Amino acid sequence: MPEAEGCEAPSEVRVRVAASRDLPDIGRLWQQMIEYHVRLDPRFGRVGDDRHSFLEYVRHGLTGPGMRILVAERNGQVLGFAIGTLRAARPGAEELVVGHISDLAVAPSAQRQGVGRQLADALRKWFRQNGVRAVTLNVSCANSGAQAFWRSQGFVDFMDRLWCELDNSSLHNSEG
Repeated sequence: MPEAEGCEAPSEVRVRVAASRDLPDIGRLWQQMIEYHVRLDPRFGRVGDDRHSFLEYVRHGLTGPGMRILVAERNGQVLGFAIGTLRAARPGAEELVVGHISDLAVAPSAQRQGVGRQLADALRKWFRQNGVRAVTLNVSCANSGAQAFWRSQGFVDFMDRLWCELDNSSLHNSEG
């Protein structure tokens, strides 16, 4: 069926393995994600808002084993990225290796358009190719949108991650 005159078919989103040329875009998207999370909970500013360190981690991951870094792009513009790693399972676990999604970020203008789903699907494919049968990730309890997204991808509650400030008022001394 021919396209209507004056209308263009929507450009396809393409997911591919990241390259060093993507580092500025990945850094920008990561910074946006961190700033969003800091607005949800200021503790995110203390647990890793150093863009330079993050980009060094990504740079190593581009060539290192056990890590897959993907970008989603449309018309040459990077819309999102995702990072998956292979991790040794805890001692005694049935699985020897589990996949872990450490980061997935999509530009605000591209959210709710299937970009995150495509990135997650591509990581799942890579995990399966590496013999992984289970995948973990962390998601902020304050980020209801991300919670809903990951649940829609088949993820379920498994463990709670707790936080304790180690100052004098919150330390519980067991000494009499």
